[in-house]
Amino acid sequence: MMTVKKLNESKSLNILLSDLADIDTSLEVSGVAIDSRQVKPGDLFLAYRGSQVSGIDFIEAAIMAGAVAIAIDTSEQLALEKINVPVIFISDLQKQAGNIISRFYDEPSKAMQVIGVTGTNGKTTVSYMIAHALSTLGQHAGLIGTLGYGQFKNIELGETTTPDPIKLHSLFHEWQGKLDSVAMEVSSHALDQGRVTGTAFDVAVFTNISRDHLDYHNSIEEYAEAKFQLFQYPGLKSAVINIDDKYGVELINRLPTEVNIIGYSTEVTTTDLDNVDLVYCEKIETDQLNSAITLHSPWGQVVINTNLLGQFNVGNSLAAFAALCASGISKEQAAYALSGFTGIPGRMEYFLVEAKPMLVVDYAHTKVFHRSEEHTSE
Repeated sequence: MMTVKKLNESKSLNILLSDLADIDTSLEVSGVAIDSRQVKPGDLFLAYRGSQVSGIDFIEAAIMAGAVAIAIDTSEQLALEKINVPVIFISDLQKQAGNIISRFYDEPSKAMQVIGVTGTNGKTTVSYMIAHALSTLGQHAGLIGTLGYGQFKNIELGETTTPDPIKLHSLFHEWQGKLDSVAMEVSSHALDQGRVTGTAFDVAVFTNISRDHLDYHNSIEEYAEAKFQLFQYPGLKSAVINIDDKYGVELINRLPTEVNIIGYSTEVTTTDLDNVDLVYCEKIETDQLNSAITLHSPWGQVVINTNLLGQFNVGNSLAAFAALCASGISKEQAAYALSGFTGIPGRMEYFLVEAKPMLVVDYAHTKVFHRSEEHTSE
């Protein structure tokens, strides 16, 4: 879906584009579209350049479909005499599209708690763990990510990890009054392209950075910068950051002073980072496939019992625990809910049959090459 669902009332362009453009008009629009094929009569068409096509090339089609106003980037050159509807110039239109669409829906993400998770590895597991825990504790929780979009346990497949701004804000609008919270994977592509602009994040989680998506980002530094954008969103209350990752430490040093910072680590028990609360493992006791993780945290000591495999899943558990507590869940409730988490299908999922070797199925996007073997892990 690439056009906003129509509401019962139209919206003034002065309101939608407030502080984004210098306009003074009584014109109202009944929808916003970013795809000319989805334009309906009365729409505002946002004609920005995407990674593959440019909306500029489809302005005529949008007007023929009924667009009553066009927004284009201030960097564009356009023969305005050929266009018979108002054209509004907006700086960095692609990244402002989410703000415009969110305003059309009356900023629906503010009606729920949104926890965003970014990083190279662990986004899917951590966001799923958070949604599972919140659902276990009786909240109406939603999930947006690689596994799909929807209320937890009723998730529909999606096309991308993080949806386009039309889809994203229409989901928030649909969930108003139905969901208390949403756990959301936020990809570097989505941040770079402004797909999540206009989202009111309460908590943001950073898992790590490794060499990935360098076909899109020119360097790992540029890739990290894209991830860091999540932590600059206005209104962010808490940041949960992996301090075992050098980029996590760099990120902490750049965070706004008003953000509550929680560092997590599987390796250290102290930190000299200023104004950082720390979550770490005091000890791990393992009995066959079951582990008891004793955590130190700003909220007190707790034990998470888990059958998840791998040291990286210890880190994922720490991240999810910290995010839950930062969102207002008690340490006891967070530990209880995470102890009931048995994993995601296809992510370090193991199968046991008596007298047979254990079979582990793991699918994730990161590929690590060693000799002639290819391994994948989240």
